[in-house]
Amino acid sequence: MIITAYLSTIPKISILFILFKLYYIVFFEVFAVYQILFILTALMSIILGSVAAIYQIKLKRLLTYSMITNTGYIVLGLSLGDVSGIYVTLFYLLSYIVIMLGLFSIFMTLRTVTNNVLIKRINSLVNLSEINPFLSFSLFILLFSIAGIPPLLGFYGKLFLFAFALKAKMY
Repeated sequence: MIITAYLSTIPKISILFILFKLYYIVFFEVFAVYQILFILTALMSIILGSVAAIYQIKLKRLLTYSMITNTGYIVLGLSLGDVSGIYVTLFYLLSYIVIMLGLFSIFMTLRTVTNNVLIKRINSLVNLSEINPFLSFSLFILLFSIAGIPPLLGFYGKLFLFAFALKAKMY
């Protein structure tokens, strides 16, 4: 679980800054040619990650498909092609990292009552509100935030992303 938490946050930061340099400094003149490719890649990533996450019963796989979906949102923000794309992507990335670190810290503390083993399946979370109400509420808030439910942080990241995409006429 620690390796999954590391791989869901740290490489995204370095890849994002490499893409910033490539998009906006090196290849800015030919960016319009490849913009549709990045938009299609982002949309396919969002659709694939969302559909595949529906049928998951393990927590780690659910968060992995969530990472795929959120990477698509990050690429969509980068494909805006201007400075507003940088700002909205940075805001989305920072909110995503805060939410994912919170989720993984909760998942690493969740253990079964009987034999102190890490919880790996979603159906093991059934009695969490009775065992630890604060942890249950924190998990509830973070999961709804990563899903983009208002008025949580993840909603504002996606709202700004779609608002700037519409402003750039990416219908």
